[in-house]
Amino acid sequence: MLLGHEMRASPRVPVTQLVVGLVDGDRYVRGNISSGGVGFEIDELIPLRRGDPITVRLNIPDSTEPLAMSAVVQHSHYRDHDGVFYVGALFVDVDELVQNPLDRFVEETSLLERTPAYGVPVPAA
Repeated sequence: MLLGHEMRASPRVPVTQLVVGLVDGDRYVRGNISSGGVGFEIDELIPLRRGDPITVRLNIPDSTEPLAMSAVVQHSHYRDHDGVFYVGALFVDVDELVQNPLDRFVEETSLLERTPAYGVPVPAA
């Protein structure tokens, strides 16, 4: 496998208000989300390791309830240069009633990010 090779089947989109449920309580975090997982930053060093379970909640437009997903930590690391702890997690056993709106949100948000003001989509890099 090539280092840095993108393995996601869906794009990642930035989100600013994720709620991540950890053993010691919920955290409001910033990060990115795809149809299959989430990456997020926390301004504190927390003991999360590969395989640890977490929950993720995300409010999306046109939904009265937040989407709630179970996930498993895939990697985590502390960035010395900015003092941020970064975590990547994979969603597991996502219900179809959650997966479908999540897929739609990711695809629509990705398309909006790639569409300049004059309305022609820019190919994803």
